[in-house]
Amino acid sequence: MAPNVLADFTDLVRRVAASDRSALRLLYIALCGAVREEAGQRLARYSDVRAVVNATFLEVWWLARFHCRPGDDVLAWVIDIACRRAAERVRTPRRGSHDERTRLDLARLIS
Repeated sequence: MAPNVLADFTDLVRRVAASDRSALRLLYIALCGAVREEAGQRLARYSDVRAVVNATFLEVWWLARFHCRPGDDVLAWVIDIACRRAAERVRTPRRGSHDERTRLDLARLIS
């Protein structure tokens, strides 16, 4: 990945840390494919993959203020969150109202 793209990701996380919903939307657009691919390698059901993608970006929103130092690898950070969320999903499958609430919370943030 080009260095300026990595700097752009860092800038987006800095903006997300300042509660900039449009920055979260841009980060989601840029990274959701990589997160979906990572989760898809670990989970068999598409509904689980979708739930992990949603939970990952919701967690990015919550934790961005702790992860906006220059030079941080944003993609690796986001993928680490997705891997942890997928592992949690395998250990303790959740479905239904929790997934729907997470989806709605993320939709409100990036709409």
